[in-house]
Amino acid sequence: MADPRVPGRTPGLTLLALALTSAWAATTVADDFQAGWDRWQPVTASNWELRRDGDNQYLALIKPGALRTGVRRPGEYVLLKDQRLQDTTLTARVQSLRPTTLKGRDVVLVFGWQDDTHFYYTHLSNDTNGSTHNVIMKVDGEQRTALQTPKKPEARLSDGWHTARLRHQPDGQIEVFFDDLEKPLMTARDTAWPAGRVGFGTFDDTAAFDDVAVAGTPAVQ
Repeated sequence: MADPRVPGRTPGLTLLALALTSAWAATTVADDFQAGWDRWQPVTASNWELRRDGDNQYLALIKPGALRTGVRRPGEYVLLKDQRLQDTTLTARVQSLRPTTLKGRDVVLVFGWQDDTHFYYTHLSNDTNGSTHNVIMKVDGEQRTALQTPKKPEARLSDGWHTARLRHQPDGQIEVFFDDLEKPLMTARDTAWPAGRVGFGTFDDTAAFDDVAVAGTPAVQ
């Protein structure tokens, strides 16, 4: 018997189509690491561990990643498994585990990831130099390019926990927020990779991460 609401379709097929459309339309992940970190794929698993602070459990990068040959890029990060997303928002609580006296200490958010030498990242630091610290960076094969506006955003990474947020839109618009989630710390626009994998880590430091939330739309492979 045909579904009178959709000519030529049966009710079962209509419901199945609606379910598949809904599942394809949005992906949301919230991870506080209380149940582990199996959702994430690291560059080097032994560099990471779960730590506790009272009742709270969080993910810590306890050993900086080794800088690999080729283009300079973050040494250690984790990526959300099996998810290639577009129209993405990534939010996380982040904390540097390096001394505040170390100029250039950092955390990074990775997005638009295609492979290990083609992706974007935002470097959030206690120093800003316009080229490598406190930037939105495009890693493209054998070169990397700083994209951010303003060129030298405010350096806000201090002791304690911060909230970092990244928005990556299909038209190439990129917004990075740090503690102030209403006004971007820096922005950019680039259309090379409107979709890709997302994650977090550091360039060459140690850091802690908690309460990670990812929202986006699955991209066509």
